[in-house]
Amino acid sequence: MTEDVNMMRELTLEDFIAMSKKPRKVLRISVPEMGGETHVRRLTCREMDRLEIANMRDDDNDSIRARSLAIYICNADGIQMFCADIPEHLEFLRNLPRPIADYVLRKAMQVNTSTADDAVEKAVKN
Repeated sequence: MTEDVNMMRELTLEDFIAMSKKPRKVLRISVPEMGGETHVRRLTCREMDRLEIANMRDDDNDSIRARSLAIYICNADGIQMFCADIPEHLEFLRNLPRPIADYVLRKAMQVNTSTADDAVEKAVKN
């Protein structure tokens, strides 16, 4: 049974403020090729804007995936493990095998997918 979208209440300023203060969603992922697990986190609008601006300014276009990995990979509490402003961190991430980087980025995209998109997909399946 799906919920009628027209029956939902109108969100208030307070609803948006409350959402901005909630802990971010963190997804634990297994990375078998590396023999363990890590976490990826949901980004805020500010973090996504900073990532996109940094990627647009990347003259050599050689750090886009590395910078993205740096901002998404975190510990269980959602704290970044890498810093995209530290050249050594970007270098470590640039040198990851592409299949591992792509897998982690796909999982990061999964946790950053809109909850509205998730609800629509779930409704379509039902």
